[in-house]
Amino acid sequence: MTDNYRWIVLIALSLMAFLINVDYTAVNLALIPMAADLHADINTMQWVLSAYVLVWAVLVIPVGSYADKHSKRHLCLSGLGLFLFASLLAGLASSAHLLIAARILQGIAGAIYVPAMYSLIYINFSENERGRAIGMMSLGVGLGMAMGPFIGGVLLAFINWRSIFFINIPVGLIALLIIYYSPEKEHLKQANNTIDKTSAILLGLSTIIILYVLGQWQLWAQNAVVYFALLIAAVSSFIGFVHLQKRIANPLIPLSIFSNLPFTGVCIGMLLEQYGFSTIIVASGLYLQKIMQFSSLTSSLVYLALTAIFGVIAAMGGSWIDRTGLRKPTVLGLALLAVGSIFFALLSPNSNIFIICLMLIVLGVGMGLAFAGLNTGVVKTVTPEQIGIGSSVFLMCALLGNAFGVTITTLIYQKSSLTKFIQLLLDKGVMVNINQINSLNNYIANIGGLNHDLILFSNNLKITILSNTGYALNYGIHNIMLLNALILLIATLCCAMLFKKK
Repeated sequence: MTDNYRWIVLIALSLMAFLINVDYTAVNLALIPMAADLHADINTMQWVLSAYVLVWAVLVIPVGSYADKHSKRHLCLSGLGLFLFASLLAGLASSAHLLIAARILQGIAGAIYVPAMYSLIYINFSENERGRAIGMMSLGVGLGMAMGPFIGGVLLAFINWRSIFFINIPVGLIALLIIYYSPEKEHLKQANNTIDKTSAILLGLSTIIILYVLGQWQLWAQNAVVYFALLIAAVSSFIGFVHLQKRIANPLIPLSIFSNLPFTGVCIGMLLEQYGFSTIIVASGLYLQKIMQFSSLTSSLVYLALTAIFGVIAAMGGSWIDRTGLRKPTVLGLALLAVGSIFFALLSPNSNIFIICLMLIVLGVGMGLAFAGLNTGVVKTVTPEQIGIGSSVFLMCALLGNAFGVTITTLIYQKSSLTKFIQLLLDKGVMVNINQINSLNNYIANIGGLNHDLILFSNNLKITILSNTGYALNYGIHNIMLLNALILLIATLCCAMLFKKK
C-alpha cells in the first residue's frame, strides 16, 4: 500500500459522513409512511428517532475512552459493519418494535464508528493536512444535507420507506472495503485498558435523563414535579460523575483535558454552534413552508442556497485552517452565523425570495467555516493518546447543543406565536378561555394542514386568525432567531478568547 492510500480512506470517511446525513433526513421524512405500514401510532414511531439518539449519547463517551486504547481502524470497521447489519434489519422489520430495536443497534454502531472517523483522520494525516481532510469529510456532510430530502422523497415516492435503509448497504460496503484494505497506521495503547463502569453509568444516566426531559417539554405543565425530580437526578448523577473522575486512577474523561483551553473552546463552540445549527434548520423549515407557504419541492430548492454553500465552504475552509490556524476561520464563521440570524429575524411573510436566498447563503458560508473550524479543532488540539475521548466529548457537546436547540426553538416559536395570536384577539376586544388557547396551540403546531383546531372560534374570529397567521408565526421566528444570534455571538467571543491560548 502506498502512503497515498490515506486519501482513498478519506473518500470512505466522506461517504460515511454523507450516509449519516442522508439516513437521518430520510428517516425523519418517512415516519408517517412507516407508521401506516407497521400499524403504529406516531408517538410510538417517534422512538425510531429517539432510540437512536439516546443510545448513541449514552455510549459515545465510554466508546471514545475505549478507542484511545485500541485500534481505530478495527473500531471503525466494527461500527460500520454493525450499522449496515442494523440497516438490513430495519429494512426487513415487520413491526414498529423490531424497527426500533434495529435503530437501537444503529445508535450503538454510530457511537462506535463516528469517533473512530476522527481518529483515522488524526492517524493518517499530518498536522498541516488535517484541516483539508476534515474539510473533505465536511463536503460529505454538506452533500448529505443537500441531497437527503431529495433522495428520501424519491425513494418514498417510487419505492417505499424500507429502501431508505437498504440504500445504506451498497454505499456503506464501499466504505467498509476501502477501510478494510487500508494499512494499520498506528495502534495506540495505554497501560490500563479498563473502563470504570460506575463512571459510565453515572454519565449515561445523566445524559439520557436530560435528553428525555428535553424531548418531553410539551408535557411539562402536566408533569412538572416528575420532570423536575428527573432533572435533579440528572444533575446529581453528573456531579457524582465529576467527583469520581477526580478520585480514580483511570477516569472515563480525564478532567485535565479541559485545561487545554483551545480544546475547551472547540467544545463550547460546538455546543453553541449546534444549538444555532438546529435552530436554523428548524426555523428555515417553519419559515419556508408555514409562513411563505412554499411547497416541499420549492422549499428544498430554496434550501439548497444554504446546504450547497455549506458543503463547498466547509471543504475549502479546511485548507484555510491548515494555513492560518483555527481562530480566524472559526470566529468569522460563527460571526457570520450571528449576523445571518439577525438578518433572518428581520424577514417578513412578504420577503422577496432573492432576499431569503441571500440570507441562506450568508448562513451557509458561516456554517461551513464554523463547522470546518470546530471539527478540525478536535484533531488539532488534543494529544494522540486522547483523540478518542476528545472526539467523543466533542460529539457529546454537538448532540446536547442540537437537543437544546430543537427543544428551546420549538418552545419559543409556539409560545411567541400564541402570544401574538392572543394579542391580536385582545386588540379586537376578544377574551380567550383556556380551551381556545389550547386550540390555538394545536393550530400553531399543525399549521399548513386542516383548520379544525379553530372550531371553538366564530367564523369572524376564524377569518381574523387565518388572515394573521403569517404575521403571528413570523413573530415566533423573529424571537427564536434573535436569541440564536445572541447564542452565536457568545460562541464567537468564547472561541476568539480561548483560541488565543496555546
